[in-house]
Amino acid sequence: MQKNWRTEYFKNLIKDKTRTKRWRKVLLCLSCVVVFWTVYALILPAITLESKKCNIEEHTHSAECYSESQELICGKEEHVHTAECTSINNDLSDSGEEAGTVPDASGNDANGNEEGKNTPEESVIPEESVVPAEPEPSSGTGTTETPGETGEYVLNDHTDQITSVTFTYKKNGKEVEVDKGQTIDTPDDLSMNIKVVFKSIPVATLIEHNGKFVYNLPKEFQIKETTTKNMTQDSDVIGTITVDTNGKVVVAYNDEYLKKLGTNSTISGNFFASAELKLNSVTEKNGQTTVKTPKGDITINLGTDYNEHYGTVAVTKQCSKEKEDKSGDYIKYTITVTAGEDGIKNLYVVDQFTENKNLVNYVGIEKTKKNLDSTANQQNPYETITNSESRPAPGTIYLTNEANSGQKIPESITDTTAVTEPGSFVWNIAEMKAGEIRTLTYFVKLKDKGGLINTKNGQNITNVANLYTKGSNDQVYDKGHVENTFQPKISYNISKDILNSANTSNNQLTVKDKDTDGNYIIKYKLSFTLNNEGSNYPLKNFVFWDYLQNFTDEKMLPYISYDKDSFELHEIKSGKDTKIPNFEISWANGNKEYKKDWDNIKEGEPTRFKIKGGEQNPIIVNPGDSYYVTYQVKVKPEVYAVMKTGSVKVTNRYRVSADNACDKSKGENDPMNGMIDEFGRDTWLNEYTWVQKTKGDSLTVNEDVSVPSDQEKYEYTDAGLSKMTSNTPETSESFIVPAGSYKYTVIVNKTLGQWDVTEATMTDTLSPEYMQYVGYMKITAHNEVSNKDVEIKWVNIDGKSTFSLKPSDIGWRSQNYSYQFEYYATPKNLGTISKENVTNTFKLDKARRNGQDFTFGDAVKSSQTVTITGNYNLSAQKKAWYYEKPEENATT
Repeated sequence: MQKNWRTEYFKNLIKDKTRTKRWRKVLLCLSCVVVFWTVYALILPAITLESKKCNIEEHTHSAECYSESQELICGKEEHVHTAECTSINNDLSDSGEEAGTVPDASGNDANGNEEGKNTPEESVIPEESVVPAEPEPSSGTGTTETPGETGEYVLNDHTDQITSVTFTYKKNGKEVEVDKGQTIDTPDDLSMNIKVVFKSIPVATLIEHNGKFVYNLPKEFQIKETTTKNMTQDSDVIGTITVDTNGKVVVAYNDEYLKKLGTNSTISGNFFASAELKLNSVTEKNGQTTVKTPKGDITINLGTDYNEHYGTVAVTKQCSKEKEDKSGDYIKYTITVTAGEDGIKNLYVVDQFTENKNLVNYVGIEKTKKNLDSTANQQNPYETITNSESRPAPGTIYLTNEANSGQKIPESITDTTAVTEPGSFVWNIAEMKAGEIRTLTYFVKLKDKGGLINTKNGQNITNVANLYTKGSNDQVYDKGHVENTFQPKISYNISKDILNSANTSNNQLTVKDKDTDGNYIIKYKLSFTLNNEGSNYPLKNFVFWDYLQNFTDEKMLPYISYDKDSFELHEIKSGKDTKIPNFEISWANGNKEYKKDWDNIKEGEPTRFKIKGGEQNPIIVNPGDSYYVTYQVKVKPEVYAVMKTGSVKVTNRYRVSADNACDKSKGENDPMNGMIDEFGRDTWLNEYTWVQKTKGDSLTVNEDVSVPSDQEKYEYTDAGLSKMTSNTPETSESFIVPAGSYKYTVIVNKTLGQWDVTEATMTDTLSPEYMQYVGYMKITAHNEVSNKDVEIKWVNIDGKSTFSLKPSDIGWRSQNYSYQFEYYATPKNLGTISKENVTNTFKLDKARRNGQDFTFGDAVKSSQTVTITGNYNLSAQKKAWYYEKPEENATT
């Protein structure tokens, strides 16, 4: 039987103790290999969550690493892996929302804001990094919190979970970041961003603390307003971050979010909060403070001028000129400064005007620096102090020239140096305690002269108060400014009335009042009211200006005069009408200067005047006041004659002015330049009729006109007029007017019995080719004063086509009668015309009053036109014939 070699081999192998021992070792190694790969396969998913970026071995020095002399002998570097050492595949970064955003890789948050930018009290949501929970270090200071009274998980107590604490501040407008051991040197302001980078906070620990952890900001900083913002991921809210006024930053995650992460994970990230350094935390001597953070100290140096530089002060400014102030020309200003919670030192308020400063002046402020009173004293400046725990020293004030960019706080000047009006003033307060309030009240006066206020376009008087503090080496710090605008304005009513006028149908104001000499009397009233509503300053040295010469025809001016004894000036205040006895009136005419003592004989009649108050009592029109002037103007009837018409217009216009206001829209050469406004009124005198001619309709039948035998008759010939008697052959008791004739009536010298035309030539003319007079002309003399007919006379003008006579030719002399002419005219030579317009014109050449003749030339006349139809008709026909030369060899 053949033996199996394999069996024998293994029997011998078993008997060989040395070889058996070797195989056991091989099998043990193989088993170790299997176990290693099995364990690796089981932990592979966890390993993929965190892969090391760095090649440094994680190591924490222990007692074994040191010799008895405490020298490091392990030769290893102490290193703890952080989020920066780990490649996170499950990064739960926030998508950004209104209240909180997560910084992206560029350092900007999702809204494009620069990470860490100093925005007030704004926090950045942590960037969560989920990693497996690691075993707690034996020291117990890693992932577990020592519970306090509140049971909060305070990140400050777990320094191993804080990577860094950095501060960001602004220096000269640029952001500067500092870390532990560095110094924040004289920042632009006290607002800073505190950024905390944290790592490896176990989710299990957060769940134990209601999903929250807390970070306490340094006690040297304050949060003035609590803010809460959402943390979001993929548009889902995963929690909130709150920055509280108690100095705590609370990061709270939703339960669902933490459960989703799992208790074996940790969270890493960062947040920042904008806080303000408490000024009272600074050491007074050197202006420095040391801020302790979990990762080390940071020094803040504000400089020895820290209060002047960083102290806060609020300012408001008001101006008023209402109610009782409206009647004066003072503007009341108040500047109120309120010190912040740390007080303020070496405060200066520089006040000056920036727009239309030529209209005002400061009142009661002198060039010499002086302490301010605490109570009002007329229009002098004064200072009131409230909410002060002590009894502070009063502020000082002085007037100086305007500040400029080279000298923000102008120094006081000597008495020999002139201040360029209005200048500026400086209000200095040495020190204000926290919350202390001071109010400066001062007054500004609108100028009486040289500061004309534009009444048509509003002028803003702009005033600005700049606040500064002054530190060592005269370093000036801006503390803000406040501006106020006052607009002087007036609302007024201006009118000119004729007290004795009558309104005619065509809306013309007419006057009929006359004195015993027949002169017209026009009673005027000039009125001006400064309305209380819409006005906020008075008009100084108010003047009425009246003008005849500029608007009334100059030919009339010698016959128009002011009644100097008729002038009255009245004021109405609070509804009470008072006659002002003392006022000044000046006269002028042409281009002559105004004079109070005017000689009519030497200078002629004045054509303009102005009225103002006396030297000691100028007219000041306050809002709500009214002033008016009444006076009379005499117009002689001669104005009718010089104008050669029976209706004349007297135009009288007046203007008003004041020293402190005018209409600046007018040009330099405009008559209204320097005035406030003007108002004119036209008065019509229309009672005269020099010549008025009317025409009756064409007679349809013959008319028999009787000529009374007891009335005088005259014969009109080329040689002149001759009186007819009963023996005169041509004398007739009546005459026949043929059908087709026209009756004309002419009224002459209807002038209220003021004018004598007995020596005036009165001429009437027909077209001699087509018309002639018929029979006698009847002339009736009428007394205008008694309104009665005086006498009737007849003139034979039969067959004539024109006549010319004077009333004195027929026995009327030196009488102021009016006359009525009645006569007939009939067409002639109708066989030579078909249709013709015939004009009949009556003219008066002159008139006399008080021995003075006024010639009219061809101006005073009246005409009438008739259309006559003749018997002449032309009928004509036109005929023509045409001869056409026959063609050669034509067949037809």
